[in-house]
Amino acid sequence: MSTRRYTVSIGGRSYDIDVRETASDRFEVSVDGRTFEATLEGEREVAHEAGPTRPMPIPAPALPGAMPRTVARALLPPGTGPADVVAAPLPGVVLEVLVKPGAVLQRGDPLLVLEAMKMRNTIRSPRDAVVVEVAVSAGQPVAPNDVLVRLAEARA
Repeated sequence: MSTRRYTVSIGGRSYDIDVRETASDRFEVSVDGRTFEATLEGEREVAHEAGPTRPMPIPAPALPGAMPRTVARALLPPGTGPADVVAAPLPGVVLEVLVKPGAVLQRGDPLLVLEAMKMRNTIRSPRDAVVVEVAVSAGQPVAPNDVLVRLAEARA
């Protein structure tokens, strides 16, 4: 089957993404030379009713071989973006939520603990911020890119 190449620019840097369909619901996805197997689980139209949207990068991988942050994620509604959402870097189960809405964070502060592949992964704040919403609870399973925590600018 044929391979399609996409070139995307994220943060001023270009990345090549090759997608090769290996079956009707299976793909090989290569991002800058790193190859991943993907299975299509569903497809749907997403209506955006107001304003422009912007891509959200996938968070940094917690384990070797996890999808890199440079792959563009689905478009989010206005007002949400890379700095506003902390998403699950890989599938797992939330073991412990360490923050509550209103918490003032510094970059690197722990947000929650995610168990994935029998390993504990501490998910940390990507920047100085205030917690607006905690979208998960302890014991909850999450998929890659599920929203874990929403952040807002920290007020000086």
